[in-house]
Amino acid sequence: MKKVSKFVWLSALLFSVSSHAGLIDLAPKVGFTGCDSAIKEEFKEYLTDATGRVSSNYFEKNRKIFSLTATWGEVGDSIFQKTIFEKNDQICYAYRITVITLKESCMSFKEANPVWKYVDSSGDYVWTKNAGGVDAIMQSPPYGGCNIFYNISKKYPAD
Repeated sequence: MKKVSKFVWLSALLFSVSSHAGLIDLAPKVGFTGCDSAIKEEFKEYLTDATGRVSSNYFEKNRKIFSLTATWGEVGDSIFQKTIFEKNDQICYAYRITVITLKESCMSFKEANPVWKYVDSSGDYVWTKNAGGVDAIMQSPPYGGCNIFYNISKKYPAD
């Protein structure tokens, strides 16, 4: 059961592309404007990778909220990213959830990256935090490897 997001996209519209160039065109096509720089910054890793797929969601009557979901990488070294953009006045807010899938175990990852300090555990998840206050939630799937969930919010000046 997915508990990462409680957003219900009733009557939302969906666009999907596999072209990297198409990513920047998705928002203006549906009337969401003024946050192109924020979109480019949030998805800069996606734009430099040779693989990937992206889709968008938006409410037809609300041109202030737009979301992009993208995946890229290869088996055992891949990224899932969902970012919801909200434009208010001259600010673009970006609410991002990123999931990184690694071949190595979560324990190995944590040992190699001591910046992540243990906070708590809940079910299959181990919560860690770095000195900057960013949470990394780690999960060891039954097939091995590690899934690391990041939840980050930023704001950018509108274009």
